[in-house]
Amino acid sequence: MMKKTLIFILCLLIVLWFCGPVLLILIAALTPSAEYYDLARLVPTKLTLTHLESLFVRLNGWKATLISIQTALLSIVISFAIGLPAAYVLTRYVFKGKNLFRLTILLTRLLQIRRRNCYGASGDDFYIFHPEIPDEYVGNFTEIRRNQRRDFGCPKSP
Repeated sequence: MMKKTLIFILCLLIVLWFCGPVLLILIAALTPSAEYYDLARLVPTKLTLTHLESLFVRLNGWKATLISIQTALLSIVISFAIGLPAAYVLTRYVFKGKNLFRLTILLTRLLQIRRRNCYGASGDDFYIFHPEIPDEYVGNFTEIRRNQRRDFGCPKSP
C-alpha cells in the first residue's frame, strides 16, 4: 500500500511539473491587465478574454495558428507516407544494408542539425535579429548579432 502511494505521489509531481507551466500561462492569459502584476494574488479575482480576443481578432493570430496546424498535419501525413512503408520493409524483409539503414535512422535522431542563417544562430530566432527591426526593439543583442552576421559573410544591416 505504501509503495502504491509513493508511486501515485511521484506521478502527481511529474504531472504538475509538466502541466504547471501550461496552467500558469492559461491563468496569465485570462487575467485582466490591472491584476496581472499584482504579486499578492496568484489566482485572479475575475477572468477576461480580452487578451485572447486581441491576439486572435485584432492581431490576426488565428491565421498563424491555422498555418501552424496545417503545417503540422502536412508534416504528419508526409512522415506517415514515408515512415510506414519503410517500417514495413524493415520489419518484414531481410536485405543487405538493413542494419546500416536502421543506424542511419537512429543517427538522425541523435545528431540534430540546425540551420544557420544570416540573422542569427538558427531560423528559430529570426524575428529578434532581422535587420529591418529597429534597434530600440532589439536592445543589446543588435551589435552582437551584427558582428555574427559579418562573421557569416552576410550583408550589413541598414
